[in-house]
Amino acid sequence: MDKEDMKINEKRKKHSICGNLSFLLKDVFKEHPVYPVMMILEAVTFVAMPIIASAAGSAVVSMLGDGKPLAVIIGTTMSIFAVYGLIAWLYTSVQRMNSNRFVFIRLEYFLFKVNRKYLDISLEDYENDEIRNLLQKGDNAVSGNLNGTEGMIRGLETFMVNALGLIAYLIIVGKINTKLMLMLIGMAVVSALISEISNNVNIKTEERIARNNRVGRYIDCLADDAAGGKDIRVFGLSDWIIGKYEKAINDNKKALGKYYGARITADIVDTIIAAGRDLVCYLYLIEQLKKGMQIGEFVFYLGLVGGFAAWISQIAKTYSKLRLNSHNVDNYREALELKKGMEDRGAVPDNGFDNIEVIFEHVCYRYHGSDHDILHDVSFKIKNGEHIALVGLNGAGKSTISKLIAGLYMPTKGAVYINGIDTRTLNLAAYNRNLAAISQKPLALSCTIADNIALCEDIDYGMVDSAIKRAGLWDKVSSLKDGSRTYLGKDISEYGISLSGGEYQKLFLARVLYRNPKLVLLDEPTAALDAIAENEVYEKYNTIFKDMSMFFISHRLASTRFCDRIILLQDGSIRECGTHDELMQKNGIYAELFEVQSKYYRDEKKGEL
Repeated sequence: MDKEDMKINEKRKKHSICGNLSFLLKDVFKEHPVYPVMMILEAVTFVAMPIIASAAGSAVVSMLGDGKPLAVIIGTTMSIFAVYGLIAWLYTSVQRMNSNRFVFIRLEYFLFKVNRKYLDISLEDYENDEIRNLLQKGDNAVSGNLNGTEGMIRGLETFMVNALGLIAYLIIVGKINTKLMLMLIGMAVVSALISEISNNVNIKTEERIARNNRVGRYIDCLADDAAGGKDIRVFGLSDWIIGKYEKAINDNKKALGKYYGARITADIVDTIIAAGRDLVCYLYLIEQLKKGMQIGEFVFYLGLVGGFAAWISQIAKTYSKLRLNSHNVDNYREALELKKGMEDRGAVPDNGFDNIEVIFEHVCYRYHGSDHDILHDVSFKIKNGEHIALVGLNGAGKSTISKLIAGLYMPTKGAVYINGIDTRTLNLAAYNRNLAAISQKPLALSCTIADNIALCEDIDYGMVDSAIKRAGLWDKVSSLKDGSRTYLGKDISEYGISLSGGEYQKLFLARVLYRNPKLVLLDEPTAALDAIAENEVYEKYNTIFKDMSMFFISHRLASTRFCDRIILLQDGSIRECGTHDELMQKNGIYAELFEVQSKYYRDEKKGEL
């Protein structure tokens, strides 16, 4: 375990086993009130079966010793085993129902909450490696039947069964010898302490395993990514990708090998202890038989003493597993405690968001884990209805500014104000309902065209059609059999279609039109297009959204000449600001870059001719 892992483990919050069980079962019992009854019923029937079996054997031996008629022996035996069969059937039925319920509860409550948390946390947190690792550990805690959340609930039931069995057997076996019981309890404690060693090994490797599982999760998604399938095949990446997958798996094998080695050692020691325990019990009962114990009692106690020892041993093992699973539930709870990113609370401007004004005041920003700022003392203002362009070479920090405007990032220093309210205290959910953005890689869902435009369940198809027409996509959509209800991609529907690059641009424009925002952020959505095509798209946006506040980002200076003001960003700082004509007259960095880019496009055009 490296220093970073030790640091994380030191600051993590730990809860008691009872506290974690209470946390897990609170909602479960509320939604499934019959569940505790079923748990108790399973425990009672499981404990009753071996007692009845031992009683049956003892009764048969006693009746044979007393010379009872064969008919009486057969009748008694059949009656006992009829009761045994009924209880066994009841136990099997309840156990099957409970087992299915365990899985359902894990999927319905616990796994759902972790997956929801992946989507709810802020983008800033999502990009934080430490938090991503924490989420993966939370995901690990809800991904198995015998570990984490489900393992803990199953462990509770197993513990209840063992505790009930121990109490029942204690009442019966306690009449034999107190020293024998103390010896059995002592052996069980030793067994539990050895199990704790393997638990500690597991805890020390969890950070490493979580990182490897993140790699596996990513490659699982990559293998199912139809959009990336072309590059994977053209560049022959399958062996390379699988190699990374195998590397993560092999590293997990090494990490888990230490745990399994400790677990096997613990099991071997436990087997030796169990053998010694049974030997002592049998020798003791044989000695009692020599002293006059009835043969029927001997058979009865022989089964019960062994069972009593097994109950103690199982309680110790179950408690050890509960401790390990409780640690996993700590991971789960810590993941759930991560702060939600876009909460629908906080300050709202007096005028709501009927218009939007953005002010950057001496903003600096540093990414988590970095040793330097990506933005340095950035200050500017976007007035309501103003069209501002942010230009600069790749890596200048343009997209970071866009994310700060959207409230996805919070400044490291300085402040971003939306209508006079700091984004740190702003109601970001309300703000984002009045904001639309198109990024370099917009999200295209494998859903219907209407779903992709409305991005909600309650779709106004009249508004969808209007947006499609205004975006210039109507000819395409109206030619489709299912119109705007046609699926994109074949992930969900085999009849799904693909759009061209230009058609996707129109789709994303329709998405913005449907939302009818007060502020539009365009973060190089046309980066894949050539300079002429980008210029046409940006001018179209400028015309359609002429009455809205707009923020254009581009590394191609010619595409944003029409804007009210142009801000040139270089190495994280604003170097120049003004209209296109003003900046060209200044003959500074902007004019130099513009001339270089213009020359390149002119030469390119001549080459085509």
